[in-house]
Amino acid sequence: MQKTVIRTKEVIKVAAVSVLSIGIFSAAFTGFNRLTFEAATSAAEPLPVVAAPAVIISAPQVYEAPELTVVASPFMNQHENNTLSPHAMPMEEAAQIGAEYIWDLFGECIDGMEVEMLFAAWPSQSRTYWMGTVGSGADDERFRFMIDAITGMRIDITAVLPQPEMSREEMDLIRQRRSAEDWQAWAEAWYYKTNYERVEYLGLTMNDVEPYLQAARQYAERHFNNTTVMPETERFSLHVNRTANINIGEASATFGGIVFWIEDNTGREIVISIINGGYLANIGSQHNDFIPGFRYEREGIG
Repeated sequence: MQKTVIRTKEVIKVAAVSVLSIGIFSAAFTGFNRLTFEAATSAAEPLPVVAAPAVIISAPQVYEAPELTVVASPFMNQHENNTLSPHAMPMEEAAQIGAEYIWDLFGECIDGMEVEMLFAAWPSQSRTYWMGTVGSGADDERFRFMIDAITGMRIDITAVLPQPEMSREEMDLIRQRRSAEDWQAWAEAWYYKTNYERVEYLGLTMNDVEPYLQAARQYAERHFNNTTVMPETERFSLHVNRTANINIGEASATFGGIVFWIEDNTGREIVISIINGGYLANIGSQHNDFIPGFRYEREGIG
C-alpha cells in the first residue's frame, strides 16, 4: 500500500532538559507523566528564552487506512478490569480508529507498525476503553491512545517523547535541588503568579504565546471530531523548564510550553499540552469519566 507520510518535526530534541509542570495540571493519560521531571545538565546552556512559533501539522485531505499488526496486550483478560466485554468493538477496529486519531493530531501514518491493544473496564470510570500503544517493539513506542471501547470516541492521545539518560550523580543532584529551600520557594512563588506575570518573568510577550494558543485551538477541533468546540471555555497556563548545572548546582527557568483547557458543546473538557517549539505532547479527557464519589473497597487501590 502506498502511503503518504507527514512526519512530525523530529520529536523534541531535548536531551537533558524537560518540562516541570507547576500548578494545576490534569493530564489523564499516564504517558505525559513521563515529561514531568527535572533534568540536570553538565554545561550551563539554558534553553532560548524566546518562544519558537507553534507548529500545526496539516494532514492530507484523503486518509488511507493503514495496514497494521494488531496484537493483544499480555495483560488482556488477566484481571477483571481487563476482561473483554462483549459490547466492545473488535480490537482491530479500535486500532484503526486510533490510527486515524494519530493521523489527525500528529499528521503521521502508522502503516506497517505494531499496535498493542488493551481493554480497560475500571469500576471508577463511567465508560470502558480500548488503549493502544504504537511502535515497532517494546523499545520503540511512538504513540499511545485511548478511545471509548463501544463508541470509538476519542479520549486521550500522547506522543512518547525520548527521555534523557542521566547518571546517578545527575539524579542525586536533581533530588538535592528539589529538596532545597530556594528551589521550593521558587516553585511556590511561580505557582501564585498569574499567566501574565509568568509571561513577563520569562522575558516573553503574549505575542510569543499566542501561536501556542492558536495551535491548541486547532488541536481541540481535531480531537472533538464529532462535537463542537466552545471557545468561551478556554483557559491556559504555562510550563516552565527548571534546569540545574551539575558542576555548580545553580538553576535557571525558561519557557517550556503551555497547558490549555477547553470544552465542547457537551461540556466535556480536554487538556492539551504543547511544548516549547510547538510540539503536541498530550491531549487528555479521561478525567471527565471518573464517577463522582467513587471509593474502592480496598485501601490503596485507585
